[in-house]
Amino acid sequence: MTLGEYQTLTGTTVASGDVARVTATIARTQAILETLLGFTLDPTTATTNLYNELGKTTQECACPSVDSELQNPDAVVGAYRLYRFNENDQYFHIDPFSKINAVKLVFIRDGDTPNGITLKTYDWADLRINYGRNGFAKYIEHCTDCLCSCSCTDCVQLAVDAEWLWTDELPTDLQYLWADMVTWYSNPKNKGIKSESIDTHSYTRFDNTPPENEPSNLAVLKRYAGPYGSVAVMPI
Repeated sequence: MTLGEYQTLTGTTVASGDVARVTATIARTQAILETLLGFTLDPTTATTNLYNELGKTTQECACPSVDSELQNPDAVVGAYRLYRFNENDQYFHIDPFSKINAVKLVFIRDGDTPNGITLKTYDWADLRINYGRNGFAKYIEHCTDCLCSCSCTDCVQLAVDAEWLWTDELPTDLQYLWADMVTWYSNPKNKGIKSESIDTHSYTRFDNTPPENEPSNLAVLKRYAGPYGSVAVMPI
């Protein structure tokens, strides 16, 4: 988010004396938002490839130690990201994406991550993806009979080549939440303590609820959070 985008979303003009503080707060809240969501919003790192395919086993699901001959690797279309794999899961929970290019079961070699060998490339007929209202999805449903069965399954990961969500493509509801966070964190008066006086009595109350902790905004965060996000939830 740029300063100009923040002003457009909030309908306010940041005073010249506040520009540096608000700009710094945009960077700070981006880091908070990335922790909550579990993935980067930086466009330069969002397109970084995190899996380098050294080759593919000639026999599907064969362990690399068993299959010594490898097929040539596939070309990367978007960018690979790696996720935990559990053969008992009906859904693969990954970061939000607008398009999937490839879903693979891979074996990462010790000491040279992210280099690895692909044990299985999933057929599109075995996968189901339901895109949401904003054109993004974060769950891939797979058929129960299309999993791998080999001795090294416990040591594999899921590699997904996709077009990922990042700052220039943030859905509107997430943009407004981010703008609210910038407003809240850039206000020096938001210390969480407020003192008030009524007639002859005075009292102090605590009000330390940043926007991302409000129930309605938590629902927005959970809608887009990936599996590594601090607010991530599994599908019901």
